[in-house]
Amino acid sequence: AAQAPVRLSLNLLASSDPPEAASWLLCEVSDFSPPNILLMWLEDQREVNTSWFATTHPTPQPGSTMFWAWSVLRVPGPTSPQPATYTCVVSHEDSRTLLNASRSLDVSCKSPLGPGLGGGLCGGP
Repeated sequence: AAQAPVRLSLNLLASSDPPEAASWLLCEVSDFSPPNILLMWLEDQREVNTSWFATTHPTPQPGSTMFWAWSVLRVPGPTSPQPATYTCVVSHEDSRTLLNASRSLDVSCKSPLGPGLGGGLCGGP
């Protein structure tokens, strides 16, 4: 039976130090069937160039008829003092709505762990 994805997570995979370098965001989606799914990224509501990210083919979850997939986005160093919001958008044939998760990356955020530690991730759930 077809099932739209129900779980979506978005995490900072690696942060840069110095902050002028790139960071990486990981978007994971699971518990969907059939495996036909589309993952894409937005930066402040604009579609991100496909050369900035890589997405896996859906993989069967062990011991299940459901699938999971992930996508990793290279976030370049800051080009403006304003934080950017990155959104992972998932479309599945069995769902009439898009599933999405967003994170704001702000290199001016200070971590209590010191410079470059804690990811500079501000906001988000």
